[in-house]
Amino acid sequence: MNLPFSNPIKVLLVDDDDDDYFLMNDYLQDIRHLKFEVEWASTFQEGISKIDSATEYDIYFFDYLLGAKTGLDLLEHALK
Repeated sequence: MNLPFSNPIKVLLVDDDDDDYFLMNDYLQDIRHLKFEVEWASTFQEGISKIDSATEYDIYFFDYLLGAKTGLDLLEHALK
């Protein structure tokens, strides 16, 4: 069976709870006919580093509470 996308869909998940990472990764891998490559950042600062890296992602998931910062702060940084 041919997949609709020839390359995996690259996902960045920024969440400080590893259980949420494992759940999200499992949910994405259960989607038939699509292949996801999930990268995880466990802190706000690690999320900033991955966003600023040369790697491009197709989908971004940010947890709302990330220590002293929020997912909205991360989104604001990503949009700059």
